[in-house]
Amino acid sequence: MVDRRHDDEKIEMLTTTNTHLSTGEPMYTTGTVEDLVSIFSAGETVAFDEIYPEFVHASGRVTEPDFESAGDVDDFIAALPVKEMREVYRDVCLGGSEECVHNFLWMMRWLRTCMELSEIERPNIQSRLRYYRCLLGRQRVKLDEHIERHIAMKADSNVTDEALERHCKEGLNWQTRRKVMFRLAAAMDVVDILVDQLKNEPHWKKCECAKCAYYSSPQWLQDRPDDLAPKALKPKWIRTRR
Repeated sequence: MVDRRHDDEKIEMLTTTNTHLSTGEPMYTTGTVEDLVSIFSAGETVAFDEIYPEFVHASGRVTEPDFESAGDVDDFIAALPVKEMREVYRDVCLGGSEECVHNFLWMMRWLRTCMELSEIERPNIQSRLRYYRCLLGRQRVKLDEHIERHIAMKADSNVTDEALERHCKEGLNWQTRRKVMFRLAAAMDVVDILVDQLKNEPHWKKCECAKCAYYSSPQWLQDRPDDLAPKALKPKWIRTRR
């Protein structure tokens, strides 16, 4: 995925634990971006020119003080079909067809509308990314310590199987929670890459594909269906609030 953000706008996440196996491989990794964002999906091809915008209510917004970030950004990201959005952007960056350009332009308009309705701006997304970078960094330190303790416990003959099992379950729970947050941060970063492209919107040409030409033609006025209501998007939801 092409990232055209300035270097000072990129917020890199820590991807692996510091604790390694004897082979030199990290004990715990997070996977590729494609894998991470796969759960933020509509489960089908999305026609962005035919769906309602998604939004979250900004009323009662609670701001996290250290980074001035708000949890409703999490809900906003979780409502988006990030997997399909990433694929649309990838296709247009690869010099896609007329249809790819059409999908991209409509997707970006749709995204802008979603943000306006949710009262979310790019600084809100970036503040939340900085918050997750800090939080994930602290959790990685805890995970490293937990894994090192687990290795020491296995080597200690005085440690019971029950104690080892409890310690292992605790570590697995930490890993699961961290993976969920890392998935959310990865999806948030993809959306930030797309939102960065909105600054170029005034320079984008009007879509002149056959579909848009038909929509603006007298023929469409004759052919249009009685029910013009947009479709409702049904993304796969995940729990984001801790």
